[in-house]
Amino acid sequence: MFIAQAPDFPGCIAKGSELGRTITRIHLQLEGRVSDILIKGEPLPVISELNASFDRESAGNEDYYQIHINLVHLAAVARHQTRSALARSAKRPS
Repeated sequence: MFIAQAPDFPGCIAKGSELGRTITRIHLQLEGRVSDILIKGEPLPVISELNASFDRESAGNEDYYQIHINLVHLAAVARHQTRSALARSAKRPS
């Protein structure tokens, strides 16, 4: 069993029986969380450096991976979704 978490995004946790699937799941969760934040117009959390929170002594057998997210793409998707939602609500009869 593999478990992935994103400490800068509380509650963003993924589990899987294979490493690749677990990484894919956490990546999708992070993209979804970031998209939601961008759509709401909220600021993204300040991202901590892995080295700042990584303690090799207490890590045991844990492995750490960095996941890269294309914020430019997610911001464009968020803008499109926001415009689409506004257009749909404008078309609804009152």
